[in-house]
Amino acid sequence: MIGLIADIGGTNARFALADERGRVRDSVKLATAAFPSLADAVDAALARLAPHTPPTAAVIAIAAPIVGCTARMTNGSWEVDRAALAARFGWRSCRVINDFAAIAHAIPRLAADGLLTPLDAPEAPWRHEHTRLVLGPGTGLGVAVVQERETPQGGVFVQATEAGHVSFAPESAEEWALAQDLAARFGRVSAERILSGSGLLTLYRRLGGKQAQTPEAVAEDARGGVEPARAAALWFLDILARFAGDMVLAHGAWGGVLLTGGVWQGLSPLVDPARFRRLFAAKGRYRPLLARTMLASIDHADPGLVGSARLLGDLLQEER
Repeated sequence: MIGLIADIGGTNARFALADERGRVRDSVKLATAAFPSLADAVDAALARLAPHTPPTAAVIAIAAPIVGCTARMTNGSWEVDRAALAARFGWRSCRVINDFAAIAHAIPRLAADGLLTPLDAPEAPWRHEHTRLVLGPGTGLGVAVVQERETPQGGVFVQATEAGHVSFAPESAEEWALAQDLAARFGRVSAERILSGSGLLTLYRRLGGKQAQTPEAVAEDARGGVEPARAAALWFLDILARFAGDMVLAHGAWGGVLLTGGVWQGLSPLVDPARFRRLFAAKGRYRPLLARTMLASIDHADPGLVGSARLLGDLLQEER
């Protein structure tokens, strides 16, 4: 038995087949903006992945809050209705989840495969804290909570959030000026307004950058030492470190922060672990707690597909 899995972001829509053991098979990446709807993208993906053997179930992870059985993309125009998709494609089972919730479901498998790489060695790290955060900037800014359960069956509890939309917290005169300018344009400044692909471009242009026209180009120039792209990237990473510390305090995630996302992957070669840790832990009286909290990078290009495959395996086994 096979099913379809999808990881839908504001820029790319990734599709793959997976089996009842949660193993990912063939995959395809499509540009989200190239299709007017998710159903159209699914048609195109199935034409390439399974033209003769339609899948019987699907797990769709999408960058959006899930309300009941529906979702509307935060950074896109697609709307998702689970029942309508299942009826159109003949799926006996279908699940729609938040994209970062899918990544959170992948954590046990990624950990077992050695794909969580620590940024540094925390001071006296926690040994029995099981609540962690998956956090990362891409087209938007995703945050999910994952808690490993100590039960005979094991497993995880996952809570999707929209924490990327909390208010941006400036900490310098330069950042206050940036926040005021953005507030004049948008009415409100969220963390995602800065910690995203478009936010990286905003910082770059704030510093006088003109040549690079995409976040990917800014990241490439930054890795090559080209100014002001490098300065914008380092500024971005400083803000990300502070935000990650705030999120640990908000969710009690003493087990650690697992960083991912397209922008993170592009900028991670520039990370100074000591500086990132210092800014992450700079929370006054709570510094000792954050100094013990793990920081790690997810070293997998498509962790959302891994988590979606795990959930699809459960669906397919229930069908048997």
